[in-house]
Amino acid sequence: MNAKLLLAFAVLSLFLLNNASAIWPWDECNSPSGGTIYPGGSASGWIAGWVDGDDWVSVNISSSGEYNFWLTGPSNADFDLQVYSNCSGSWVCGSAGGSSSESCTKSISSGTYHMRVLAYGYWDSGNWTMGATKKATTCYTHNYSACYSNDRYWYNSCGTREEVRYDCGDDSYGSWNNYYCSSNDVYRSRSFTDRGCSSDSCFANSSTQYELYQDCGDSSYGSWSSNYCSSNNVTQSRTVYNKGCSSGSCTSSNTTETRVVDYCSSNETCESGQCKPKCTSNAYTSCYNGDIYWYDSCNNRQEIKTDCGDTTYGSWGNSYCSSNNVMQTRNVYGPYCESSQCKSQTTTESRIAETCDGQFNFCLGNSCILCDSHTSYQCTDNDVYWFNSCGTKEDKKQECGSSYCDAWSGNSCKDGSVVRSRTCYDKGCGSNACYANPDTQYESVETCQYGCSGGACIQLSDLSIAPEDIIFEKT
Repeated sequence: MNAKLLLAFAVLSLFLLNNASAIWPWDECNSPSGGTIYPGGSASGWIAGWVDGDDWVSVNISSSGEYNFWLTGPSNADFDLQVYSNCSGSWVCGSAGGSSSESCTKSISSGTYHMRVLAYGYWDSGNWTMGATKKATTCYTHNYSACYSNDRYWYNSCGTREEVRYDCGDDSYGSWNNYYCSSNDVYRSRSFTDRGCSSDSCFANSSTQYELYQDCGDSSYGSWSSNYCSSNNVTQSRTVYNKGCSSGSCTSSNTTETRVVDYCSSNETCESGQCKPKCTSNAYTSCYNGDIYWYDSCNNRQEIKTDCGDTTYGSWGNSYCSSNNVMQTRNVYGPYCESSQCKSQTTTESRIAETCDGQFNFCLGNSCILCDSHTSYQCTDNDVYWFNSCGTKEDKKQECGSSYCDAWSGNSCKDGSVVRSRTCYDKGCGSNACYANPDTQYESVETCQYGCSGGACIQLSDLSIAPEDIIFEKT
């Protein structure tokens, strides 16, 4: 190599070593540049002794056993292999020969392991590949037997299940052949043989199986009837819907149940579902429906004793106004019964003789007066409405509209600032007429420091003043 080129390369290498950010090995172990692999897989990368000098790869081990960790690299480099169980402490397996092809074997448990490739010399560099494989274990067939899925199976010395050693058979059932009654329902039974495997032995246990075959239901009751008389007693009855079981079959039948609600005494008689005393006719009188009636000793109304007469009416009187209607009244002479005596009273009855509609005619004095339409107008609800001669509001004469504003104009100048303007119209009704009062509104767009011209602020450059002409004075 040219001496000057070699010197420049050495200076550059020294510069890189002095200025590169140092990476502590355990930091790269937690975040491996080679990523994460599984047994049977591999990862690759490139290292150089004068740059970083090492790389890391994580290996996920799911089952314990003997594993081989290996490393391959270029023939002209010396790389070493180290394997750690965690990112601190000493390595559990490694190889540091004189080449870049290294491997080590270790019996380990499951977990995450960390492989490290390390450049031995300053000038050692090149591509590397690392991986891990699980060493095969010799398993002996038919080593023992055990129960699985209710049969006996062979297992090899590694614990792997093989073929069936003994078929213990399936559960079996006899025919349903016994139907019987229990708790008013139908049940049935049959023989049952439970076959399976327990403690590496087949078993067959016989028993009897019982089950509900048919639910015969529960007895229910209808509603009690209305009271009626039976044997001079107040009685009620209802239907009973009987449910049950007999000789291994459901049964159903209806019966009638009766009950005495009230026992009538010797001085009573049962009539229309009630115990009633034996009554004496025309025991006393009392008023009913405006007349005098006889009642027996059991308070039963009998025939009429005195007719107190009918109601009579006087003539309709003069008309008068009430609630915008023409009204009339008359006297009503009505007989009535009080304390078993006929009496008479006078009351007043009213009627509507004529109805005024309240729009075009109104009740004034004693009759409906017609009102002329559209005789005047005035402001109501911010619009102009017609009124009739009786002062009733009619239809709308003029719609005064709602207040509104025009759109904002373009920018203009006002008092040395940029503004925009619009015209707003205040609409409404006053003095029985519509009005629309315009008003100009201004809105500030920009405050100018040096004045306004043509709808825009004057800039410092527009004033033809050089920065050196501006004198700042401290106050």
